[in-house]
Amino acid sequence: PAAGEQTGPARLVASSPNPNVRNFMLAQGAWGSMPDDTFASRFRTTNSFTGTPTMFTPAGTATSALTHVALTRTTAGLQTLYVNGVAQTSSTITGSTANWDNTYPLTLANIATGDRPWLGTLCDVAIYDTALTPTDITTNHTSGCSIPRADREFVSDDFDSSVLGSQWTFVDPLGDSSMALTGAG
Repeated sequence: PAAGEQTGPARLVASSPNPNVRNFMLAQGAWGSMPDDTFASRFRTTNSFTGTPTMFTPAGTATSALTHVALTRTTAGLQTLYVNGVAQTSSTITGSTANWDNTYPLTLANIATGDRPWLGTLCDVAIYDTALTPTDITTNHTSGCSIPRADREFVSDDFDSSVLGSQWTFVDPLGDSSMALTGAG
């Protein structure tokens, strides 16, 4: 993160067309009088239409240092939010993802409307179709960032859509380098 405190919550990665609905989100900060130096997650199921309640890490877990953040969810609904390889909070929200809307864009460092910007550099973003184990989380955390420090500047022109193929498109809705990845493949 560029700063330990961000509000919104500021979206690191989400599948969401606007601030009010989502399939999932992984974010930093909160709103109102809540602490902004936290990470937050929401995961929509057939029993939790908007992915609430929001799950927060303890105050002080978000800093400006390079940070590994991961959210896992088992088929039984157990969600765990990790920071730097350590489980920080867990909750259970039962239900399936049968109500997910596949028209919601996958967005990085914001949402499609542009009003939940996250400030910082995303190093490696991965979405799995299974819940990672604590050992998997530790392995991913200890592997570090694969982008050399000097090359971590985010510029929208860095993306070459021809490499992704015709089914994927990077969208810059506000022209401010907040990118959304849409498509299939």
